Amino acid sequence: MKQPIEQLKRTLTGSLLLVLAVLSFQSQATEQNLTQARSDYQLARDLLRQKDFGAYLTLRESLADYPLYPYLEYSYLTQRLSDVPAKDIQAFINTWQDTPLATRLKHRWLRQLANSEEWRQYLNHFDSSITSTELRCHALWAQHKTGKTDRALKQVPSLWLVGYSQSDACDPIFKLWENRGLLTDEMAWQRFKLAMRADNLTLARYLSRFMSPKHQHLSKLYRNLYVHPERLNKPEQFDLNKAEHRNIVIHAFERLIRRDSLQAYQLWSSYQQSQKFNPRQITLTNQHLMQWLAHQDNSLTYQKMLAQHPSLITTEVLEAGIRQAVRQQDWPLVIKLTQQLPIDKRNSTRAQYWLARAQLETKALDKKLILEKMRSLALQRDYYSFLAADYLQQPYKMNEQHYSLDGNFLERFKQLPGIIRARELLHFEQTTAARREWYRATQGFNDDQHYTAAHLAEKIGWHSQAIRSAIAAKRWHDLKLRFPLSFEDNFEETAQLRQLNSNWLFAMARQESALTADAVSHAGARGLIQMMPATAKNVARKHKIPYHSRQQLFDPEKNIELASAYLSSLIEQFDGNNIYATAAYNAGPHRVEKWLKNTAHLPIDVWIESIPFHETRQYVKNVLTYSAIYAYRRNQSSLQMATVNYLPKQSATVE
Repeated sequence: MKQPIEQLKRTLTGSLLLVLAVLSFQSQATEQNLTQARSDYQLARDLLRQKDFGAYLTLRESLADYPLYPYLEYSYLTQRLSDVPAKDIQAFINTWQDTPLATRLKHRWLRQLANSEEWRQYLNHFDSSITSTELRCHALWAQHKTGKTDRALKQVPSLWLVGYSQSDACDPIFKLWENRGLLTDEMAWQRFKLAMRADNLTLARYLSRFMSPKHQHLSKLYRNLYVHPERLNKPEQFDLNKAEHRNIVIHAFERLIRRDSLQAYQLWSSYQQSQKFNPRQITLTNQHLMQWLAHQDNSLTYQKMLAQHPSLITTEVLEAGIRQAVRQQDWPLVIKLTQQLPIDKRNSTRAQYWLARAQLETKALDKKLILEKMRSLALQRDYYSFLAADYLQQPYKMNEQHYSLDGNFLERFKQLPGIIRARELLHFEQTTAARREWYRATQGFNDDQHYTAAHLAEKIGWHSQAIRSAIAAKRWHDLKLRFPLSFEDNFEETAQLRQLNSNWLFAMARQESALTADAVSHAGARGLIQMMPATAKNVARKHKIPYHSRQQLFDPEKNIELASAYLSSLIEQFDGNNIYATAAYNAGPHRVEKWLKNTAHLPIDVWIESIPFHETRQYVKNVLTYSAIYAYRRNQSSLQMATVNYLPKQSATVE
């Protein structure tokens, strides 16, 4: 078998060569051979780190059929980009185009060509499919350097007209474009407006220098009103016959509405009477105003606007009003607004729960009928259905399902080169690279195929990927895949040490990172339960936990230890209320303390619905729901969401 494959190798490239390499590896991969290949791979990685290229080249041939061979070659080439012939780079890109490495190498190579100012070579290998702004700007500069300046300059506006600062690589071509007199007053004004809409005042202020006195005056007015929207109380400073003034005023009203909706309402009435704004501006401003009047508990004015503008009422306007009415426990208004929702929203578990709660409070219907609604609601599996079950003092319905699996496809899926590479990368704990391979291999999959992928991920112990694939498959009721018991011993041991509920810890990790040990958020939080390095450092000092580096937050055991210590301190801070502690973990304890000054008296279901931040509100609901699901997964189905401990006393007895 080996000889024919070797003959074919000499004539085939690309994906066919890739498949043949995998087949060759599989045909020879006895356990002993695999162990040896992995050992050689690790040795090769070490040699490349040490830049011992000669020793690597001696070892390379023996690894040619090993699935991770392209990763070695990628490392070898990227360390020698300035010395490697172009044909070798292109050969790698052509041969391994089915891997994530081909694109990555091409981008790194183009950056190297730009750094060394090899502009003709750059253009020979740049193509229109590349979306990187940095590389596109290098391409325009390359065109200029190779005598195609006019062509390059014509493409600048599409890169320049954005509301944010572009890559430093764009500075040379932007400067040339500006020096050629192609940056017009109108272009500067257009970008200024984009920057203002993107809340980028620094860029907006910078752009003012390129404007005519007319637009400089407008830009100053715009910036001042953006910072101080309350200055809308001096309408004489605007000429509403001019479109630009009207647009500035509308944006300022958006700002003022969020800051003080009642003041905005009072001012907007007079502006609206000027009849200078177009119908769309009037409609959107009124709808925005109604939502924020509700958010800021201006109930009477909110209801007045509903009566004044019935044709402008949207689902968003009604839902904001329902949340405000729940917060104020204005149960008749909850009923009134809920009944105005579109039928699909009215049938949601959220609307049905609050409608039933309101009807119970107001005795609007016979109690037996309302409780029947609650029982129907409690047959589902989500936060509001669990609240209904809490009210009824009955177990949750988990509605777990197991779906059929295409065994034939599973076998084919296992043999995909990208999946074989992903599994080998996991063996070496190269999880990020494994995820890239998995994502590329499963692009274009249908729901059934994603479900198959989820099962394989679960089988090999890659639970975070099983979660993602199950979600991609929309298999919502396969709780084993969606809520795996990863790191269970660590969670249980730490929970006992800190006197915490281990299902709550599971739920926090599931919500924070989908149980991804190497997760990093945009803000820099790390690990399973997403800890900020500064917080981890403070917690470690306070609780005398050994901690030396933010890299330790990727260690599941250390992450759970530190996060649990922090959560225990939050529990203590909020007098044993883990719902407040959950909100504090997401929004910060100072914010929760501030909220509680005015809302501590509220029933817990009302308090959760009243959380000002949408992200935190949904976060708390998810954690509570997940904690109940984890109790079920761990055969503790008698346990309930923490809300059951804090429900109003009058809800405790069901007739």
